[in-house]
Amino acid sequence: MNTKTATLPASTKSLTLSRQWVTPLLAGSFLLSAVTGILLFFKIHLGLIKPFHEWLSWILVIASVLHVILNYAPLCKSLQPRLGRIILVVFTLLTLGSL
Repeated sequence: MNTKTATLPASTKSLTLSRQWVTPLLAGSFLLSAVTGILLFFKIHLGLIKPFHEWLSWILVIASVLHVILNYAPLCKSLQPRLGRIILVVFTLLTLGSL
């Protein structure tokens, strides 16, 4: 198993990025965001669903950025084919259109 690591600048006190914890963090935060988002879509507002979705989804954003940092080369490779670039452009336009 490849456990690629990257070291951040010294100003972060040598925090070591590792797929061993970034990938589970991304998967767990995606699960939380997806489940709470689906519940909110269907107007199911039980307990702390809404604040968990709104605030803990930031973990998903942070984990996604860390995941991109660790997998930058494969990401760039996946954007070489025309289809990869088209998909990225479509979602960028959808995002801009939602603003």
